[in-house]
Amino acid sequence: VPAILNSVQAILDAPGGKRFKFYLTGSSARKLKRGHANLLPGRVFSYHLAPLSLLELQKQNTRSIQKMGTLPEIFSLDPRHQEDFLRSYAGTYLKEEIQAEALTRDLPGFSRFLKIAAAHVGGHVDFTKWASLAQIKRHSCANYYGILEDTLIVYRVDPFPSSTGKRLIQHPKYYFFDNGVLNGLLGSFHLSEDRKGMLFENLVASQIFATAFAFNIPIEVHSYRTEHGGEIDLLIHRLDSDRYYAVECKAGRNVGKTDVQYLLRFKEEFSKKNLTPLVIFDGERALKTAGISCLGLGSALELIFG
Repeated sequence: VPAILNSVQAILDAPGGKRFKFYLTGSSARKLKRGHANLLPGRVFSYHLAPLSLLELQKQNTRSIQKMGTLPEIFSLDPRHQEDFLRSYAGTYLKEEIQAEALTRDLPGFSRFLKIAAAHVGGHVDFTKWASLAQIKRHSCANYYGILEDTLIVYRVDPFPSSTGKRLIQHPKYYFFDNGVLNGLLGSFHLSEDRKGMLFENLVASQIFATAFAFNIPIEVHSYRTEHGGEIDLLIHRLDSDRYYAVECKAGRNVGKTDVQYLLRFKEEFSKKNLTPLVIFDGERALKTAGISCLGLGSALELIFG
């Protein structure tokens, strides 16, 4: 109900209004953006309440979190009911959130799109190709991604603005806010060989955003891929300390020299000295490969946000 902000302003402006504080929550920013809501300039602090960060949890098995995610309710449920809860969450979002808000009239088309978006998470999005696969129009595909962003279901990662003169892939990437919800949409909770790379990368990306939100640390996250195939999975800029972290995600428990080759090249080419190249892998002990630090996800989050 965006109009409630007008009432809040009236109370704050009234005699004695300064003694009040309001805590306003909602599941979607879309109505605020589209409804020209009164955002009380200078008086509103905005925060995102993401799923739990690994830094907020006791030691957790990342294999389990890749499957079930970190929504708070997951940790209070009987393990026998976790998958049912996540499937229901995904279905409820489709049937109630989107339909009730009338964000799209073509619910079947949106449902097909959502399956495509979930199946290709972390890939550079080609709106024309994705629209063809979902049997929808190209502009609908772009609009649907906008709906997912505004309802806080996905994080958009734009290409890094190149300063090296190299031609970079300009398609954005999207990551789902929680692995459990992602798996609920896909209808599978198995860490099979063909899925584990995608699920691990989504976990890393979503945990980076969740941790930044949890500790109110400003960051920018970009992708980086050249036309010749050189790629950095995530390029994180911590704005408060002006530090950069070039991250390669590795779903396995071993890291070889070939896994760090482009990180080494990127470190040489990147014009900023305040860059830390980093492999985040599915292991527990820290490693060094060709001078590059290789850390488990929890340790990497401590390094980036500590």
